[in-house]
Amino acid sequence: GYSDLYWFPGEDRYTSSFGTETQLRSMINTFKAKGIGTIADVVINHRGTLSTWNDFPSETYKGVTYSLTYEDICSDDEAAKNGYKVGKNKDTGEGWDGLRDLDHKSENVQTAVKAYLNFLLKDLGYTGFRYDMVKGYSASYTKMYNEDSKPQFSVGECWDSSNTIKNWIDGAGKTSAAFDFQFRYTVRNAIN
Repeated sequence: GYSDLYWFPGEDRYTSSFGTETQLRSMINTFKAKGIGTIADVVINHRGTLSTWNDFPSETYKGVTYSLTYEDICSDDEAAKNGYKVGKNKDTGEGWDGLRDLDHKSENVQTAVKAYLNFLLKDLGYTGFRYDMVKGYSASYTKMYNEDSKPQFSVGECWDSSNTIKNWIDGAGKTSAAFDFQFRYTVRNAIN
């Protein structure tokens, strides 16, 4: 979740305080055997780096090496403001000042994300995705990624109190549902 550094397996990358990669696979398979699908928390708006503002790890999965570079960072990311090299394309959604905003216009980013999503579905065995911070990039990319990976279920975290949610679902070609925090806004508005 949230501060992904690695997407593909290797060196205990899928081992956490919740268990090992083997235990994760076992849990997914146990649920699947009982007719219950599991949903992966997918964070593709932004990604962590190794030691500087723009050095992503290279990862090899099934003989293919995926390497994001500084050119895969949106030009309006805060890395640029701090003097680091970034790509040429502006963010297609809202910026986020936590990690590097990925440029989904980049074919390199698209290739890596598609491989990652297919790994989650076809290798780990997830049924679908809960996309984090979908307002951070154009909904058309969720459509592209869903059409490529074909999850049984997809939902985007679209935190907003307006027509943004409907517009996002339409922009994703209705390949994904969305959820929000409408109750928060209702309570806040009632109190105000």
